[in-house]
Amino acid sequence: MDFKELLRSWLSFNRRERNGILVLCVLLIILLAIPKLFPLLYPPETTDFTQFQEEIRQFEEQLAQAAREAETQASPKKSRVKKLAPPPELFPFDPNNLPEEKWKALGLPSRTIRTIKNYEAKGGRFYQKEDVKRIYGLAEEQFALLEPFIRIDSLAFPQSFSRDTSRRWKFKPFPKREKVTVRINSSDSLEWIRLRGIGPVFASRILRFRNSLGGFLYKEQVMEVYGIDSTLFRKIAPNLQVDSVAVRKININSADLEQLKKHPYLSFQVARSIVEYREQHGFYRNIHALSALYSIDEALLEKIQPYLTTE
Repeated sequence: MDFKELLRSWLSFNRRERNGILVLCVLLIILLAIPKLFPLLYPPETTDFTQFQEEIRQFEEQLAQAAREAETQASPKKSRVKKLAPPPELFPFDPNNLPEEKWKALGLPSRTIRTIKNYEAKGGRFYQKEDVKRIYGLAEEQFALLEPFIRIDSLAFPQSFSRDTSRRWKFKPFPKREKVTVRINSSDSLEWIRLRGIGPVFASRILRFRNSLGGFLYKEQVMEVYGIDSTLFRKIAPNLQVDSVAVRKININSADLEQLKKHPYLSFQVARSIVEYREQHGFYRNIHALSALYSIDEALLEKIQPYLTTE
């Protein structure tokens, strides 16, 4: 077999092979044509951004308009602060109790004058020139114009104030108070309020607690009054004296529920258990019989024992 016959045997196809090759070519052509035909069969959806762009444009215009208005409103304020016109007239003045007309004559705006008058209405005073400088709303440039004309009358200050070499006002210490002794079981409210830190409210609370308790056995019970903490108690403790007034006791064999529950050391549950146990078992022979109650432990019994009796 020569070369031509051999080449012809490799390159020649039968009818079945030729049909297969034809089908394969057709499939390749279809696959290559699909990407180009797909946009024609299914055109892409287009989104209209015209309205969105219009909204963005309107929003940007609103921002620019707001910025212009803010700048317009802020510019007069800046000009008032930075460009203060000189007062129409300058004259020596005492800033304490100076009439509003005088402040206006010195060139101060109405808002600053109201600040000064509110400060004076609350008891404030100007003791030195630097106090005027601290007025809210008074510009430094305006204070520089007024400072040479400020005259403060030191004789108008209370005698409890004195001036040292640094030209600052200081308060002289008050004379020491006379030592006050308060008998915790017999002193009235007028004597209690003589103690530093005890006002009418505390004095009233102390008396109410003392009456409901039946009397104090020791000083530390004063701390059980609402509002009196350990800090305040340490201040007044040296002035407190435990007097020998007899403590008022409650008879647990005759007292009813209302009377028992009013005592600060007896809760409603404890008072009810005392009455119920008495109704079920009869009168108590002594105070230690209360230890049979589940609601009264040893610590509570020791605390309430001085205020109870069976006779």
